[in-house]
Parts: sequence; C-alpha cells; structure tokens
Amino acid sequence: MMTYDLFVNTILKLQSCYRVAKILEKELVSKLDLYAKPHVGIAIGVALWAYTGFRQHTLSYPDMIYIERRLAAFLQNAPSSELEVLYKLLDLMPPRRGLEINTVATRCMIDLRTLLDIVNAMNVISESLHYIQGGARIEEPIRRDKRLCMSDSSLLPPAHANAQTYLELCIKALLEDERIARDPLMNNIVEVIADKVSRGDRNPDDFAAAALIMLIIARKMRDAVVCAEPCVNIEAYARRIYNDLASLGADAQRSEIYDLYNQLLMRSALM
Repeated sequence: MMTYDLFVNTILKLQSCYRVAKILEKELVSKLDLYAKPHVGIAIGVALWAYTGFRQHTLSYPDMIYIERRLAAFLQNAPSSELEVLYKLLDLMPPRRGLEINTVATRCMIDLRTLLDIVNAMNVISESLHYIQGGARIEEPIRRDKRLCMSDSSLLPPAHANAQTYLELCIKALLEDERIARDPLMNNIVEVIADKVSRGDRNPDDFAAAALIMLIIARKMRDAVVCAEPCVNIEAYARRIYNDLASLGADAQRSEIYDLYNQLLMRSALM
C-alpha cells in the first residue's frame, strides 16, 4: 500500500540510482524538501490518493479534473521555493529523461507497481501546475463530498514540521463552514483554537490538544464531511498531528485548551 514514507524512500532511491549511473551530477531534492515543505507534501499526498482512486475506478475522469483544479488553487498560493521542488520531482520521473519505467525499476531495484503509481501521481501534479503557469487565478470551490475528500492520513507527510500548516487549514475550513457558524459553542471553540495557534507561545501539547478537538468536531459532523484545502478531510490532518506528536511525547492534557476537549465530550454525552 502506498504511503507518504514509501513515496519519499522511493524518490530518494531513484535519485541515488541516477547519480550512480551518472544520469544526475547532483541531488535535485532532499529529504528535508519532502518532509518539511507542507505544500509539496500535501500536493503529493493528494495526487497519490487521486491516482489510486482513478486506477481503482472510485474516481472518474471529471473527478480527476476537479482534483487537479483544487490542487492548482492550493499551489498557486505556495512559496516559489516549494513549487520549485515539485518541478524538480517531475524532472526525476523516468519518462522526462527518456527512460523506460520497467528498465529503471529493474536497474534501480524499485518495485515496478510503486514506481508506476508515483509516475502517474506526478502526472496529476504536472496537470495542476499547467493550470497556474499562465498566471490566471484558479477558482474551484471545495465540494462537500466524502468521495472527493482524502481521508488517508498515511499519505500526508509527518506532522513534526507541518502541524502549524495542518491546523491552519483545518481552522480555515471550520470557520468557513456555516454549520459551525450556527453553533455558538463550536464556533467559539474554533476561534479559541485559532487564537492559540496564531500566538507565539503555542507548543506541541497545544497542537495535540487542538488535533483532539478537531477529531471530535469531525466525528460529530459525520453526516457531512468537513473538507479542508486542497481536498483533505480535517480528520486526516488532525489524526496525523495527534499520532505524530503523541509519539514524540506531546500530551494534550498539559495544554490550557484541553478543557475545550472536555466541554465537547460532555456535550456529546448529554445529547
């Protein structure tokens, strides 16, 4: 099964193989590029998910066009340094270098199915980049459709360097959701989290507590998905944040916003 870590390991192995074969003089991308640049990682994860869905016939061609445009709308706000990483990744793809995928897989000792999936996912990103190369603003509203909203947190890069971005995307999606706006308690909770995340004194415990709260909100609204930029279920972002930070010792109960989590739990028990 494809995961973000498998993508990274395969790309680095492919790049190393190119260098040994004198196809590349120097590295084009680093592990830091792939793990610590959130727009890069999120775009790759969504592209991997989209291509897998298309191959398995759970996503249609019109669905793919929508996802490519959503990625384009997301990437047009990315720093140029992050877009440059995506272009370098495209340059690593065997077809871009006139190489046969089967031959590269064999010579570099890379699983063929994995390499094919990566090449096709990067084609999705290539199409998205084409949309923004002309300079026109891409407008593609997010659809509230679980089928069109990625829920697999394993396709996201680890949260260690990306928790702030993940939470900001979740907060934006919730504040723009009219269901949250109609609920005074949940609206207040989201605003408190937004304030805490934007302040300079937040720490991993705060991020873990915020992620727990996002998970409760997402599950409470399970009748309709809350989809964040570019088209990722907020539950996927929150699960990645909580699991990654908790594994490093973050404790949500040490955060001053943990009480908000208890308030939501109490409300759920009373309803």
